[in-house]
Amino acid sequence: MSEAAARAFLERIQADEEFATKVSACKNREERHALVKQEGYVFTWEELEEVAQQELTEEQLDSVAGGLPNPSKDRPCSPGVHAPM
Repeated sequence: MSEAAARAFLERIQADEEFATKVSACKNREERHALVKQEGYVFTWEELEEVAQQELTEEQLDSVAGGLPNPSKDRPCSPGVHAPM
């Protein structure tokens, strides 16, 4: 888990429209989790949020997070940890 992976994810989702569409098209957290894992990104929600706060406006952050609620600190939003997002 790393902030570097969270930063790479944010950069890709902003630059790669096809990838952003795939993430947005996921029907639920489990599907989104599987896609992010398949793409090789490993980070926690907190790492994503920290990086995003440094680089994105609140509106951009909501767009990137895909409307996901902020899970508890023990629940990741990315691959590598198999707790639900």
